[in-house]
Amino acid sequence: MNDKTFELLEKLYVEFTGLKNEMNDRFTVVENRLTKVEMQQEGIIDKVTEAYEAINTLSETNDKQHKEIMNELKGDIGVIELAVGRIAK
Repeated sequence: MNDKTFELLEKLYVEFTGLKNEMNDRFTVVENRLTKVEMQQEGIIDKVTEAYEAINTLSETNDKQHKEIMNELKGDIGVIELAVGRIAK
């Protein structure tokens, strides 16, 4: 009876050891995949940040150019109004 109990315990030990090794391997695979995902996420964040900064820069440039054009048009409109006013008199 003791021999059978020992054999059974030995088989259980071997199975649990194999299961433990299999689980460790799976965790290693999951950790590696997680590391890859984190690296990709960091790259995406960097690209989004660069795009955001570029859009802000373009927006500021666009606003500045718009103001300059509007100031020029206001001056041109003033000249036209004066000319039309003189012609109308």
